[in-house]
Amino acid sequence: MTVEEMGLAHQADRTSYQCLCCLKPWPCDPAREYLIVTMGHDRPQLAIRMWNELEHAVMGPLRHEPVSELAERFVRWAA
Repeated sequence: MTVEEMGLAHQADRTSYQCLCCLKPWPCDPAREYLIVTMGHDRPQLAIRMWNELEHAVMGPLRHEPVSELAERFVRWAA
């Protein structure tokens, strides 16, 4: 399976931010790898994409989680 195929399988359930494939917190390692392969040439765009995911998560399904942990999970790895 290619990174692209793996990445397409490892998508977020935006109601819980669990991976639809492996059920780990999203972005899971395969999703991160996919995002880096497909968007890594444009790191600012990747960071913006992940910031948008963070905002959605904080305002909704993960609103009770510590923001510092969510920032690490969604944004810091992508910078």
